[in-house]
Amino acid sequence: MSPLATLRTPDAPLESTKRAASRLFWSLLLPLAVTLVALRWAVPSRMEGGPGGLRSLVARFADESPLILGIFLFIAVSETIGYWRDRLGATSRTGKPAFEASAPPSVRRVARVVAAVAVAVVLALGFRSSVAELHRVVSVSMLPTLNVGDRLLVDKLAYGLKLPLSNHRIGAKPPRRGEVIVFPGAENQDGATAAPKPIVKRVLGLPGDYISFQLGHAIVNNWIVPTCDAGPFAAVMGKLTIRGRLAVEFLEDKTYLTVTTPGGASFPGYRVLPGEVFVIGDDRGISSDSRVWNSGRGGGVAIDAIEGRVTRILAGGQRDGRIDLHHLLSPLGLQIREPDVDLHKSETFISNCLQSPPASTWPPASNG
Repeated sequence: MSPLATLRTPDAPLESTKRAASRLFWSLLLPLAVTLVALRWAVPSRMEGGPGGLRSLVARFADESPLILGIFLFIAVSETIGYWRDRLGATSRTGKPAFEASAPPSVRRVARVVAAVAVAVVLALGFRSSVAELHRVVSVSMLPTLNVGDRLLVDKLAYGLKLPLSNHRIGAKPPRRGEVIVFPGAENQDGATAAPKPIVKRVLGLPGDYISFQLGHAIVNNWIVPTCDAGPFAAVMGKLTIRGRLAVEFLEDKTYLTVTTPGGASFPGYRVLPGEVFVIGDDRGISSDSRVWNSGRGGGVAIDAIEGRVTRILAGGQRDGRIDLHHLLSPLGLQIREPDVDLHKSETFISNCLQSPPASTWPPASNG
């Protein structure tokens, strides 16, 4: 071995590390950053899409299938960066101008991009149908926990592995009280008013439970769900102004916020049927849920129809419909997200409620 080769040997690990870091930057970090910027600033929101045309089509696709759009953009950006990096690299080696060194993409590269997009779309569809899915909040019924425009990460494995194109689950298990779930809206409302989009609500009653409300207070098996008043609440959502009392509610091992109206409505009662759950919105005065279905007689959601459980907010929603990355992958909690409102007093009230929790948060067993 020559002395020169011996002198260069210690630098080999460093050069290898530099090459690995360079590949990581060009193939992953930079395309990911550009994709996030494009999703945030270049892709129009549903509110900005307009009534028709290509812009409206893109906005609708981004709203309904953000995962597939994100994968497509990432592959397109990654391949574009790779193409120009190769061309400019060839320029630096040959000394020719970039426009002379560059050439149209080869058939092999185009075929690779098409194949990568096709495989990614198939994998994304399978992932969405059986493992996890993104859901966009479109109503105020879950305030203050969820805001309009929030993108939710729905865990489809929470209640068992659902086989594609069927309602059969492997390792099926029922939801628990206090959990936030997503389910199809059309099966649980009346006739022509059925909503085709999925609905997000909180589970209040399990099979056999007897659920009722008195002056806005939830009652499970003749046991009043404990709450703690956290002061007044106000939110402006477009032309809708929401006012009420903020309350911390304790149910089993879950603690969450609700909005109630003074002297809230009562509900005579409903016995939850086998194979279903009773659901409620966190904004008790606005939510259309199990209390009003079947012309006010009450109703449940079939457990087999539940799409999954929500535990995290993938990204927040802004008033203009765009994505707010400040709340990336934040858990469902007791945080109120009203940027234009002084929340110091509300946060103090919530903290005081948490310091003095009720002695019992578990309802008695059903006698039905």
